[in-house]
Amino acid sequence: MGERRRKAANGRGGITKHKDGWQVRITAGRTASGKPRRIARYCATYTEAEHALAKLRAQYGLNGGDTFDHRATLGEWLQHWIEHTVKAQKKNNTYRNYRREIEKRITPQLGDVRLADLSLVRCQRWQRQLVDEGWPIKSRRYARVVLSIALKAAIADAQMPLTHNPVSMLDTIRRHPTEDASKGGDPHTADEAQRIVAAVKGHEFEAGFLVALTLGCRPSEVLGLTWDQIDLDAGELHVVQQLARDRDDQTKSWGPFYLDTLKSDYSRRELGLAPSLVAALRSRRAAQAADRLRAGARWANDLNLVFTSATGQPRGEHYPVRTHHQVCRRLGIRPRRFHDFRHTAASLMLSIGEPLIVVSRVLGHASIKITADTYAHVSTADKRGSTDRLAALVTG
Repeated sequence: MGERRRKAANGRGGITKHKDGWQVRITAGRTASGKPRRIARYCATYTEAEHALAKLRAQYGLNGGDTFDHRATLGEWLQHWIEHTVKAQKKNNTYRNYRREIEKRITPQLGDVRLADLSLVRCQRWQRQLVDEGWPIKSRRYARVVLSIALKAAIADAQMPLTHNPVSMLDTIRRHPTEDASKGGDPHTADEAQRIVAAVKGHEFEAGFLVALTLGCRPSEVLGLTWDQIDLDAGELHVVQQLARDRDDQTKSWGPFYLDTLKSDYSRRELGLAPSLVAALRSRRAAQAADRLRAGARWANDLNLVFTSATGQPRGEHYPVRTHHQVCRRLGIRPRRFHDFRHTAASLMLSIGEPLIVVSRVLGHASIKITADTYAHVSTADKRGSTDRLAALVTG
């Protein structure tokens, strides 16, 4: 039987047998000197080669058969990019967020502009339009990020009539004096946190509150915890995944829950457990075992989740939000998002003098700069304390 070989026309790439396995090749536009840009990958098996070819086609926009010339508009490129690159390479939530951003804040103002005519001046006008329309600074920043990523992809595709990224030349978005300077969410105070912890003592989701509040875990990370990630004897917890489910945008229905990878590799982290959290998790394990006995054949915790319903079903994202609001209302505390427990954890760690690098690693941030920028407002009192101590030192 002859060697398998597959070759596609029109720059879509192909797979050929190589002495050490299989070679994948595509032609993606041209280099700066005008020569065809050829990209190759080597794989051990034909199946791996097929996956590599599909990934390269998605990366370089060779799936849709779309062609672009000097008349191509930004809207046409964004539609191609979101459906053939982002959808193939990013998480479903990222795809939906990018697409929503494009439809709400980019295409309405810039969609008809030709890529070849997209200038710094036109992008500056777009930013002023967003301000005039009343979009908050966070939305304007996110719109800029999405557009910049899309334009970088267009520049990488040599067939696109774009040679530079005008978004990268825009001035930093400055916050208006009337806008909230805080980027670190809406954290609870230390007193409020203590009252909430006391109020949920013995509640079925007590451990969930403590994981969010003492470890700064994201809601999806809390709900995605599985028992194999926790060593109660050693007092350790490994954050390696999150609970997720996808929504069908056509039917508006949600699919089943599943365990997904985290936001980034930096989000994977090992955290120590305080004795109070170890005790709460032991209680949670005992309560879940009792639930399982009562449920019998109806038990359905196939994912081995820590936080489940009385029949072992995953707890959806609305459960911690609803529970948190109920507790806050009962205590007379202004309700926040459950995600704000993460901001509460960060704020309180910084307020008691934890080093910024430690807080950054506990939260799973990609860099210490993200932590510093997000919680810069928290350090105001710390700065005052530092200057007071310095003054006392030098003045006696």
